[in-house]
Amino acid sequence: MNRYPYDSLEILAQAEWHFKKDTAFDRAMACIAFDNSIEFSITTYLQQDYSPDEKYIQYDNNYETYLSSHEQKLEFFAEYLQKNDLQCDFTIDDFKKMHVHAGWFFVPNPHYPGYFDTPAKEWAEAYRKAAIQVFNAFYGADTENLLLRMEQEYGKEMNYRMSNKMNLGISSDIVEVTKTLKDLEAYLKFALSVMEIVPYNSELSLLALWRLFFTHVESASEEMDNAVFRAVSIEKALEYEGSVNLRMQIIHNIMDEVNKIVAFVKDYPMSSNIVHELRQRHSRWLRPEIIAVHIVQKPCVVLLETKTYSDQTETITRENLSDIMSSFSAKSTAVENAKIFMDLDSCSISMVTKLLVPEAEKEIAEIYNTKFYNIM
Repeated sequence: MNRYPYDSLEILAQAEWHFKKDTAFDRAMACIAFDNSIEFSITTYLQQDYSPDEKYIQYDNNYETYLSSHEQKLEFFAEYLQKNDLQCDFTIDDFKKMHVHAGWFFVPNPHYPGYFDTPAKEWAEAYRKAAIQVFNAFYGADTENLLLRMEQEYGKEMNYRMSNKMNLGISSDIVEVTKTLKDLEAYLKFALSVMEIVPYNSELSLLALWRLFFTHVESASEEMDNAVFRAVSIEKALEYEGSVNLRMQIIHNIMDEVNKIVAFVKDYPMSSNIVHELRQRHSRWLRPEIIAVHIVQKPCVVLLETKTYSDQTETITRENLSDIMSSFSAKSTAVENAKIFMDLDSCSISMVTKLLVPEAEKEIAEIYNTKFYNIM
């Protein structure tokens, strides 16, 4: 077998290694590797500079276009099947869905054994079948027997290499990328729970959490959306030694963007407790039973959340700030709105909130009236 299909077969062999181990973690890894194999089989076929058989059709004019994206590679595969009168049990839409789901399987999830989303065994079997059919379509090989021969000849080496990889870790790059994405997942869970969209203990994957956040938060940009999806793809590529096509500067640039997104998600749903600053600025009038004050964001709404403790009872109340003052916007983060709130004077706070004692209104009015008459 020439080197082009052999490279694709090696990825299939890695996937098969995980598939046969059949743990929750390994099923997820198998699905990812089989999905990688589908794309890699198409890519290597397009990149080879000679024909392995008479069925090979050269697409010189569209070569760069077909290699430009995963979707374009699938379009090439569909044309290849049609022109060679070949059959496949999977449609292009099936392949696209599998590719999206493979990204979800890679996202760490503490609620499943192995800390990854767990595909059912039949899902792993479907990925395997699809990958083998794509490989067979290009190379006309009996892939099942090729995989068996590879296991017999290189089984011990594969076990050593893959076990080493899992036990010792991949590289500092994958550790850094994975840590950033885990941070993003944690803050997304917190944000969505504060916004009352999904509970904090939700078992949704990172990409699913991000899509919910992106859909509900008007100030989340398309650039953020692209950066998150590219970061997940980079993590997957690094895991399977696909970084040969990724310049390190590109990886670092994307991760810089994701770190900014992490900071945005962290700041968006709820400010830190600003009660101590309020006591310093309005010590004479702030209600003594107040123990916490937060700015809370929900889609299209900015809330002032006040926690009080009186008669051994803790009470939480919320007031809608966005309906009262236009300066508070749900497009901003809670931290940004908290800074705006802290700039309000006692008179404004007395008018728009219930943070101050009843006597404060009269005293504040007298102070401001005195200032007004002095100016006049």
